[in-house]
Amino acid sequence: MPNVVLMAKSTYVWLEQLSKKYQRHIHRLDQIPDEELRLLASRGVTGLWLIGLWSAALHRAPSSSCAATGCGSPPPTR
Repeated sequence: MPNVVLMAKSTYVWLEQLSKKYQRHIHRLDQIPDEELRLLASRGVTGLWLIGLWSAALHRAPSSSCAATGCGSPPPTR
């Protein structure tokens, strides 16, 4: 089994840092420069844990929120 070197990043903080570094708006994952990903890989990082994506998506997407809360379904009976 291969070893995984996981780096945790607070996604919104990291995107803001990248925006300042590259002096342009970086607000989506597809806007992260390949150079940054290569830099992480050169340091031995093989995986990223992007903290804050799921919870932010739950608060923004009604369908996700609905799925998480049961869409107003009655609570299960015991």
